[in-house]
Amino acid sequence: MRLRATLCTALLVAVGCGPPDLRRALPERPGVNVLIITFDALRADHLGAYGYDRPVSPRLDAFAERAVVFESARVGGQATPTSFASAFTGFYPHRVFRKWKLDAPATLAGVFQRAGYRTGAFLHNIQLVRKRGFDAGFENFRVMPFAPEDKFTEVPLGWLRQHVGVTGEADPRPFLLWVHYISPHEPYKYVESAAHLYSPGYRGIYVESSKVNVTPEAES
Repeated sequence: MRLRATLCTALLVAVGCGPPDLRRALPERPGVNVLIITFDALRADHLGAYGYDRPVSPRLDAFAERAVVFESARVGGQATPTSFASAFTGFYPHRVFRKWKLDAPATLAGVFQRAGYRTGAFLHNIQLVRKRGFDAGFENFRVMPFAPEDKFTEVPLGWLRQHVGVTGEADPRPFLLWVHYISPHEPYKYVESAAHLYSPGYRGIYVESSKVNVTPEAES
């Protein structure tokens, strides 16, 4: 199955205001599918694409070799909810995120939905729940804060398979899909598939997983 998608963080701004070479690199035809993949607490300077010397992100690095890569970016807020409130509206957080709730006249997902897109969001962070307004503009919205990463990943993959007709009738609409991972964030847990990246004999503060657990109302 081939899913043609564009990985973007600020596609609308980039297309309209980017330098000429950037505008040429981005698709100009209408109806392009848009896939947004984001991570909590993932440091750019710990990715190979940005010069990190350990092989922690081979697939991202390979993708970066044939993609538009931004060398500098700034977030609008210091926490997950405030940052994404800003990213999905284009406003400073204090303009659209009040009393821990997103309250904006329009969102990125809403703009795409009104343009005829099918919109979906599958989120791994309990801070981005429907109760806080992050479902605005999303036809399909689900938060799975306690799901193992592999189980979580299967949900948006299933949504994509359904969209292109692999597991049902294909949807003729283009799609906007947001998938957000919390994996790099604490609590830090040992992952067998990443055993080769652990330092032998480590005895620091993260020998055991952090016991911190923030629990606003979750959604199944």
